[in-house]
Amino acid sequence: MKKFIQMLQLRSSALGRRIFDYDEIKDMAGRAGISCGGSNLVDIVNLQGYLLKKAPNMYEVMID
Repeated sequence: MKKFIQMLQLRSSALGRRIFDYDEIKDMAGRAGISCGGSNLVDIVNLQGYLLKKAPNMYEVMID
């Protein structure tokens, strides 16, 4: 999970944006080698405050 969060934050910084759609986040999870259910992972990271749901299927990455 930590690797996934770091990847989200790095990708956000590299692209200069903090809003991503669900499919982009799911793709990033795959690239990080995370094979557990994408929706479960997004829900967990959302509950922990690293992703904030902004609209249906749209999430904002929170940067430390």
